[in-house]
Amino acid sequence: MHDQNQADKWDRGKSLLLESLYKPDTKLRGCAYNQECYDEMISIRDEIIEYVSKLENPHSTKPLTKWR
Repeated sequence: MHDQNQADKWDRGKSLLLESLYKPDTKLRGCAYNQECYDEMISIRDEIIEYVSKLENPHSTKPLTKWR
C-alpha cells in the first residue's frame, strides 16, 4: 500500500507539472516576445512537455516491459 501511495503521489506531481507547463503565463510570454525569444521559449517548453509526458513512474508496480 505504501508503494501505491508513492505511485499516486508521483502521478499527481507529474500531472501538476504538466499542467503548469501548459498553463499560459502572459507576463512571461510578454517578456519572451519583447526579448525576441518567444518561439525559442515555446519550442523548449514543447520539448519539456514531450519529455515529461514520456516519463514512467518509478514507483509503479507495472512490469518493466523494456527489460523483457
